[in-house]
Amino acid sequence: MKNRLLFGCVLLLGLQAQLVLAQDAGSPPLLYRQGRTAQLSGDYYSAIEDYKTALDQNPAYLQPLVGMAETYFALGEYSEALKYVQEAEQYDETDLSLLNLEGRSRIGLGDFAGARKLFDRVLAQQPNNLDAQFGLAELDLAAGEPKTALDKFESALRTAPENRRALLSLIVLYDSLGEYRRADGYARIVLDAYPNDSFTHYIAARHYLDSGDYAQAKTQVQTSLALGPGNLEATLLLSEVYLRTGEYAKVVPLIEGVLAKHHDDYLLWYSLGLAQEKMGDFEGSIRSYAQAFTIHPDDQISRIAMEGELIDKLGMKDPLRAQYAQYHFDQGQAYEARNYIDRALREFRRGLKIDPYSKEGRLLYAGIFKLEGYPAKYLSELSVLQRDGLSDTSIQDDIDVTKSALSDSVASDWGIRQFDIQRERYNLSLFYSTRSPMIHFLGQEALAEYLRDLFESDEHIRVPDNAQQANDFASAFRAARRSGSSYFLTMYVTETERYFQVDCSLYVSSTGSKLKSFSVYRTGNDRVTNALAAIADSVHTLLPLKGRILKREFDQGVIDLGALDGVKSGASLLIVKNGSLRIANDRLGFSYPPSAVIGNFVVTRTDALLSEGNIVKNQFFDLINVGDYVIYPPPKDEKPTIEAPPPSSLYQTLLRIPGN
Repeated sequence: MKNRLLFGCVLLLGLQAQLVLAQDAGSPPLLYRQGRTAQLSGDYYSAIEDYKTALDQNPAYLQPLVGMAETYFALGEYSEALKYVQEAEQYDETDLSLLNLEGRSRIGLGDFAGARKLFDRVLAQQPNNLDAQFGLAELDLAAGEPKTALDKFESALRTAPENRRALLSLIVLYDSLGEYRRADGYARIVLDAYPNDSFTHYIAARHYLDSGDYAQAKTQVQTSLALGPGNLEATLLLSEVYLRTGEYAKVVPLIEGVLAKHHDDYLLWYSLGLAQEKMGDFEGSIRSYAQAFTIHPDDQISRIAMEGELIDKLGMKDPLRAQYAQYHFDQGQAYEARNYIDRALREFRRGLKIDPYSKEGRLLYAGIFKLEGYPAKYLSELSVLQRDGLSDTSIQDDIDVTKSALSDSVASDWGIRQFDIQRERYNLSLFYSTRSPMIHFLGQEALAEYLRDLFESDEHIRVPDNAQQANDFASAFRAARRSGSSYFLTMYVTETERYFQVDCSLYVSSTGSKLKSFSVYRTGNDRVTNALAAIADSVHTLLPLKGRILKREFDQGVIDLGALDGVKSGASLLIVKNGSLRIANDRLGFSYPPSAVIGNFVVTRTDALLSEGNIVKNQFFDLINVGDYVIYPPPKDEKPTIEAPPPSSLYQTLLRIPGN
């Protein structure tokens, strides 16, 4: 009996202990501690979950509020960070670290004036507060004053020689300026001072990767992952190192190891797709790229990369082509409905590039030309359907009606099949740099190929070779000159989560003379394709128009330039003797002796790609022949749309560096 009583007491005490532990397991203090541990290890999503659960039970609990603010800040969600830090300030108005965090959050949101007031308020109470001083340095950077920001961080080091935030910020700043040796000195200092800090090794790895020391980059990022297993940014960085060093097979297991936990991260899927593409696993790559833009519909770069594979690697009638081309046909119809005709044409062309046998797409594309008053081009596109066996009664009726309407056109009167003419084009070499900052690392090649397709849709530009990598002017100039192209274009891309910018320079291939530099900056939806289309349009506008006399009868003739080229009735073009026209070596335009100008061609009637006109000689003897050039250069004051580059966004990188 006594033993039974003793056993019952022990059992009761055990049940009570389990009940206490169960209650404590869901208590706000324990949830906060769990969240803090997750936050410090870089597992921000678990941290947010624990902090939120703690706040559900105790909304006035200060520490989880601060943790939420810090975690959202680390994720770059500055509006959420600001919301929680302001709530935390209601419970502790004396904590200056909260004011500094609010200031940095406001920087991230672009409220520079509000941030400056907060930092000044902190410094009024603590003149040597380093976090506030660093905040002002980040504001200097946002204002486009990197030298002032550098001075502030270096001044801080004189006060605190091993301050981690100052050291890491200086590495990032000097790397951005291309001063890798200066950055290297600070990297050695911070690695010696903080050998067990995962983020320090991550920044050092990024520095070594940018400076081209791939071996050190690999060592540092592997150390970062050893100290913070599963860290998403370090995983992506290591995959970039492997991609740059050609170790593609190592990328797949690396990414698959974290996908279960980060299945909805589109950049992981992009990286996996890129590695699979490099390994020749095109089906797997297409699936991975598609998963990326399914998760993040605004991810145009993954879509462009996937479409490049569809175009280059799959059979012309593969059903995947039709599936993904439909997206562009739908987009084109949406643009057409809003009267964005140029964008609609671009989408229809892209769709047909992916699926050339789409009847729907061809009709949509043809319909734009009918709508815009180019019946000959409309007929040409309908004839493609007829050639491919996709015609029907309705299409055949349209062909017959349009042919009848064009019976007295320039092409009909002169007996010329205008869409079969081999028109002269400028050969353009296209180069891209892989040193440009992109969150879709190594995405420059896919973007350059997309730009190449945009150029190829122009009647006057040909890009005969694939876009090539060239990280400096000398290598691009050498390759362009050897190719015999007329011009070459260098492309440098900057991409963040919020904007896309492309900077290009156009050169003469024979001499390397720079003709124009221009920059296009875009935000919002379709920013990537809109920016690249603006570049293509700018180059098209820059290049001078030239054509040839195709036929002549007495004082009348026909040339291979028409309404689609912008030629209008009444225009007067110079006639230059065949063999005398050269591309200028040092400017946009042509070079020819004055004596080579032998007359004028005055346009009287236009067709889609032809113009009829009067031939007017300018000397006693008539030297004008079929094959002579006609030139119609743009006005001297005509310039492409050049948009000013945005203010520096480097401060957004510095915002990710935590305090000591």
